[in-house]
Amino acid sequence: MRRASGVAAAVVVMLAVALATAAIGDGTSVAIVVNASNDVADVSRDDLRAIFRLERQFWPSGRRITLLLPPSGSVEKDVLLRQLYGVDDAELRKYWVTQLFRGAIPAIPSTVRSPEALSAAVRSSEGGIAAVPVTAIPPGVRVLRVDGKDPHDPGYPLAHP
Repeated sequence: MRRASGVAAAVVVMLAVALATAAIGDGTSVAIVVNASNDVADVSRDDLRAIFRLERQFWPSGRRITLLLPPSGSVEKDVLLRQLYGVDDAELRKYWVTQLFRGAIPAIPSTVRSPEALSAAVRSSEGGIAAVPVTAIPPGVRVLRVDGKDPHDPGYPLAHP
């Protein structure tokens, strides 16, 4: 009897994990959001990589780009590390320090602790750009298309594997 209840408990746990994973499904893509006043609507993945590496520091309007990064360990940070930076978090920190000491960037980008705080920071900064979960796209920002694709489109390049 104990063995049967143990097996049943294991099945329930596995089912719960499977359902949670399925529920996350659509929420694993990351939307790139900018200030609503930003005229940019679509960027290539290469342009986005240059923006997120601060190789490009100004929008076409001349406004300085204000890069706001999600916290370490978040799905958004994982997607950025894999899809745009190609390094782990420790290597990215080294990259920022190197760029700062070379004088290539004015400051190390700020890390903002929650999607809500990232969204508020983007809304308040005319040059703001950040990555947020597709399930947490806030009002008052513009969602950038990447390579002509919306975060809900098949083949969107910033999906969590």
